[in-house]
Amino acid sequence: MSWYLRVLEKYFVLEGRARRKEFWMFYVFFIGFTLLLAIFFGPYGGVSGLYYLAMLIPNWTVSVRRLHDSDHSGWFVIVPFYNLYLFCIDGTSGDNRFGPDPKGAAIGPTKADFIPDSPIYRDSPPPAQVDAIAQSPEDSSRQNVDQSQSSVLLCSECGHENPAEVNFCTKCRAKMTLECNKCGFKSPQGSDFCGSCGEDTEFRVEKMARNAALAAEAAATAAAEAARVAAAVARDAALIPVERHFDNGQLQMKGYQKEGKWHGPFARYHENGQILEKGTYNMSERCGEWIQERSTGFLGGKTTTVTVTHPPC
Repeated sequence: MSWYLRVLEKYFVLEGRARRKEFWMFYVFFIGFTLLLAIFFGPYGGVSGLYYLAMLIPNWTVSVRRLHDSDHSGWFVIVPFYNLYLFCIDGTSGDNRFGPDPKGAAIGPTKADFIPDSPIYRDSPPPAQVDAIAQSPEDSSRQNVDQSQSSVLLCSECGHENPAEVNFCTKCRAKMTLECNKCGFKSPQGSDFCGSCGEDTEFRVEKMARNAALAAEAAATAAAEAARVAAAVARDAALIPVERHFDNGQLQMKGYQKEGKWHGPFARYHENGQILEKGTYNMSERCGEWIQERSTGFLGGKTTTVTVTHPPC
């Protein structure tokens, strides 16, 4: 589920890379949710349609980032069959022209090392020549931890600079570090992942919970709206059409009845087919605007059409 939410957090993000696991886990949950909504609300229901439309943009953006992972342009997403092959292959090892490797550190030289125009090659200093025999993996790990904990922590609430070892801002008391529940490493405030073991931080867990609650609230609102529309359709389906005709077959009256009372659109006609009156009933009570034909002139020799306004329906 975390991979699915991670794609939603990057709703409009086209830059960067997406590994195979992120791409395919998102599609597994997307297809699963689509099937569940189709079962409960119908394949063409309002909730199913809204969910499908909402997922069009993240489907497109994660596909583009998946192509970036194998150092291909995002335009390959419109190439049929070949794009499926690119979705399935492994990404390039290490950094490429679209960003760092989402799987972590590269093994050996990367493709960016041989591309002079790459922003990674152009903006970064030459890599230091390290003696692999003299420096053990333990020394390298210890050096990375020391560098992470020696920097000054900047409070995101008030902007005050605090020493790296504090847990709360010395000016506004905002929480400064997030201690990893797995390894105990203290990451800066607002970090999504632990800087030592990569485990999700408390900040990320709370953010994912908030996003899940918002998604559930949106789904509940959409379901309530779909139920309201279904109730309105069912209510309208209970109307019984009624028609009456003159002896010559000309339509005399047309309307709808509900529980034995006139309800809904209603019209009455002359024998020559002209409208005598037209409007709307609400349980045999006239409502809204009615168009009526009235006799005027000497002895009613002329007729005129007037509009009569009744209480709203």
